[in-house]
Amino acid sequence: MKISHPLLQGALVLLWGVSALSPKAIAREPDFLCYWQDDSGAVVDLSSLCSGGRRSPEDANTLFLRDFQAIARQSPASIQPDLVSSITDFPDSAIAAAKTTCRVLRFAGPAAAQQRKTRLAALAASASGSARQDLIYTLALQHYCPDLAGR
Repeated sequence: MKISHPLLQGALVLLWGVSALSPKAIAREPDFLCYWQDDSGAVVDLSSLCSGGRRSPEDANTLFLRDFQAIARQSPASIQPDLVSSITDFPDSAIAAAKTTCRVLRFAGPAAAQQRKTRLAALAASASGSARQDLIYTLALQHYCPDLAGR
């Protein structure tokens, strides 16, 4: 669209300049999961109320990895190196496996989750592979889907 009238062009340039220089021209959301903003613009963080006591995904990941490493380091010497290296070298893989465990439990049930765990352990074909699957399953229930622990 071409604006040829000089007054309209001037008005648009003026509006653009005012909006570019105005601090309110840039909309910024507060960096909270849940918040309340009053008429004066003051922001109150309500994240703890809105989350229902749940942890953020980053917290769950950190705690999952911490617990996995702690248990791996206390494992029998025959499987300890493999467990420690699996979580140290591939933490994202362990997190993804734990989250998948929760999805399988949630949508297909405990029998499907157990079958998945057994087949994945068989693929590894080692005591450490089986221990890794057991550990991922247990810690997934603790950190990612505690609501499914009784299933």
